[in-house]
Parts: sequence; structure tokens; C-alpha cells
Amino acid sequence: MTYPEKEVKKRKTFEYALEKLKDGSICESNRELLGDFVDEYGDGLDFSTKAKHVIRFHMFARELNKPFLSATRKDIKALEDFIDTRPAQRYNRKKRKWVSYRQCSPETKKENKDLLRLLYKWIEYSYKKCKNKDDRLKGAKLRHILRRKPAPELVEDVIDEEPTTRKYTADDMWTWEEVVRASQKMDCLRDKAAIQLIGEGALRIGEATAVKVEDIDFNHRQITVKHSEKNRTRKQRKVHFNSQFKARLMQYIKANKLGPEDTLGFPSKQYLNKVLKYYAAQAGIRELRDLKLHTCRKTHETYLTAMGINDMTITLHMGHTVDTALRYYIGGTLTQEDINKIRAILGDILNEKG
Repeated sequence: MTYPEKEVKKRKTFEYALEKLKDGSICESNRELLGDFVDEYGDGLDFSTKAKHVIRFHMFARELNKPFLSATRKDIKALEDFIDTRPAQRYNRKKRKWVSYRQCSPETKKENKDLLRLLYKWIEYSYKKCKNKDDRLKGAKLRHILRRKPAPELVEDVIDEEPTTRKYTADDMWTWEEVVRASQKMDCLRDKAAIQLIGEGALRIGEATAVKVEDIDFNHRQITVKHSEKNRTRKQRKVHFNSQFKARLMQYIKANKLGPEDTLGFPSKQYLNKVLKYYAAQAGIRELRDLKLHTCRKTHETYLTAMGINDMTITLHMGHTVDTALRYYIGGTLTQEDINKIRAILGDILNEKG
């Protein structure tokens, strides 16, 4: 199945999920509430993620059998017990119905509880605070705010709050062989340049899409990373790239006839994340727990930390504090062979870093 065919299949799955909301098994109040939630919270998410949210919330509403807005703590507790005991289901095409086939895994149960908690966070901090739908936040900004809000009183202590951040481990990072294999599968020059700029330059996705041609100094092999008025807390910095990527980036700029004032024309974060997963699957790479484009940036910093590069040097290179590196990134004990392989990936960046 090709990449476009997968996208079409995901869209059809999402359309099927929306049709389930209209099947009459849930009340009108919940149908409208879930529709608003999908429009606002799901803005910018891929179709398969939105479909999963809709199907699971439809299941919650059917089991609750009353409006979400009028649920009590007792109702939420009963819903949590239902999540703990409900078996996993799949669709039987011959019988044309959903059938149970095994118990849900602990990960699935946790994900269902997180979604239920998320719904009530949205109700408390967005739906109730702003009745006018057009004035509410949508997409990434809404998700960013809700992620840091505490659970409402209704679900507090009933569904235990899980920490929203965790420290990344070696299992979340690319190995040197995986980096090479994924790179070899990238046949689109634009996608390859975007992904490698983030991985080899350790840029954030927003920083990479904002880079202009005039910000790139090919003589010294460095990029000046600037920040908008919204990111005043971040300082302007310079990041280095290796000589192999220099040739590839010059080829990309020449092929697209970009001028000094032009940005590099990279696509959105959502598109690049999908493309990265596609290339990883094509290369037969193991399934990482949290595979996304930011993983490339984290892998880059992990390499530098594991090799014993000075913390202050890494902080300046990555554009964040030492505390952030200690909390969310890892070091490690590497053999000389490991270090040689990492150096082959980073190329002559290390010479620039001293």
C-alpha cells in the first residue's frame, strides 16, 4: 500500500467514526459536545488519531448513558471501572459486528483513561469558559495549554493524574544503523533536506521552517537560528552542520531557485512526522515508543551528551537550559566503537564544537 493510499484509508476511517456519532445510540448533547471537541482539539492531528478519539468517546458516551456535562463523580468512577474490565474488540466482517477477542492491555486502559481525563479538561478550561465556539482556541495551542492544566475536580482522585513529561531513554532514540537506513530510503530531496536539517542541526521543527537562505553561512557551515516575538525567552544562536549536508543543502537551494529572502519551503510538522514514519517503516526500523520528527533532535543531543561534550556547549548548541537536558535527555557509557559510529553520523560538526 502506497503512502497516498494509506492517507485515503485513514480519511475513510475518520468519516466512518463521525457517522457512528449519528447512529442514535448517544444523546444529542453528547453528540454536539464530541463534535466540537474533535473540531477544536483535533485540529492539525492526523485522521487516524482523530478517528481513534471519536470511536472511544462514542464508547464512553454510550456506556455513561447521560450527558457528559451532568455526570457525577460516581458516574466517572463507574466509567473507569468499565474501562478496566472491558475486553478489546475487533470488527468481524462475516458476522458484520464487533466481537470481543482478548483483554485490553494495560497501555490501552491507560490511554482510554487519559482520553477521558482530557475530555473533561477541555470541558472545564475551554468549553465552559467560552460559550462562543469561534472564540475558543484550536489545534496545537489548545493541546499545549490542556497538557499543563490539572485535572478538574470532577475527575480528580477518581482517575489518577499521570506525569505529563518523562525522561527519554535509549529505547526512544535512533541507532546509527537506523539513521543510515532511513536516510537511504528518502527519495524526495525536500523531505530529506528538512529531516536531516532537524536531525543534523538539532533544530526544532518551527526553527527549521523559519530558516531563510540568508541565515545560512556555507563558508563556516553554520545557520543563524532566529526567533520571533513570541519566543523572546529563546536566544539567537548559531548551529553547525557537517560538510556532507552542506553539499545536499546547496543542491536543494539551487534546484528550487531560492533567493536570500526566501525560506527553505519545508512542509508542516504534521506532514513531516507522517513522512518520517513512512520512511522508517520502509527501512524496516523497529517501532519506537514515541517516533516523531523531534526524536531526531533528541537523538542528536543524546549523542553529544553520551560522548561527554561539555554541558554548556550542548546548551548553546540546542538552545535550551542545562536543567532541560538533565531532566529529559540521557547520557550513557559508550565503547570506542560506538563513539566512532556516532562520529561518522555527526561528521565534522564535532570539529566546529571543539
